[in-house]
Amino acid sequence: MTLHLLRQNLWGVGVWLGGVICLVTMLLPADSAVRVVLVNAAGVAALLIFLAALLRMRSDARAVWWWMWVYLLLTVVGDLIYDVYRFHLDEEPFPSAADVFYLASYVAMITSLVLLVHRRRSGRNREVWIDTTVMSLAAACVVSTVVVMPVLNDTAAPAVTTAISLIYPLLDVIALSVLIRLLIDVKRMNLALALLAAAIACTLTA
Repeated sequence: MTLHLLRQNLWGVGVWLGGVICLVTMLLPADSAVRVVLVNAAGVAALLIFLAALLRMRSDARAVWWWMWVYLLLTVVGDLIYDVYRFHLDEEPFPSAADVFYLASYVAMITSLVLLVHRRRSGRNREVWIDTTVMSLAAACVVSTVVVMPVLNDTAAPAVTTAISLIYPLLDVIALSVLIRLLIDVKRMNLALALLAAAIACTLTA
């Protein structure tokens, strides 16, 4: 009976457990070994849970979520490499091999969002595209002022570092534009879309 109730409430258990882990990691020092282990373990656990859910989905819905899973996989691998550079090799992790995985993860995330927009079959609405363009340009202006211009003004930074530092905000704007396009004409927000939008918004903000 207890096992049956636990299976019925796995969603609630997962949310509470994830919230507790997030709270603990926020309270721990950034250089704490426990924090690093918790963050990476949570990432690997999310990958496995995501994969299990993917395999149970109907085949016509898998393409979007496979690309999102690849995005998460590349991000987790990037995090692991980043921590190896930082804590085991005692080297500056930026720029490093981790950036290859982080940048590739953007491609997977954007691909997933584009496929999701395509599946909604609302691509010929002119007003939606105009609104998307206006909001995307506003976001691009903010990113240019806050991120891009300071990077360009840092003449002491090596060319490779500058280039990578510029690619990140540019990909942020592209991902945000597709997310805006996805959400701007939503008639009814479901839980999966709301959580996806919140997750990507948190990522872009970070």
